[in-house]
Amino acid sequence: MPAAVVSRSTEARGAAEDVFHEMRPGVSAAEGGAEMRFLWFTAGFLLGVVATALGLLWMMALAVLA
Repeated sequence: MPAAVVSRSTEARGAAEDVFHEMRPGVSAAEGGAEMRFLWFTAGFLLGVVATALGLLWMMALAVLA
């Protein structure tokens, strides 16, 4: 197993070196920030919706059984 890549950069996050340069030549990690932020927001939002729906279903089931 290859060793983990650890950035020791103390500069701002956008200026960190691109740890994926072998996989995506010519594309820096900072350029994909907006897309990743949107994907994480969408994933978190959908997880919240699903968790809320499951919680409501659970409470309704308990109310019926009570």
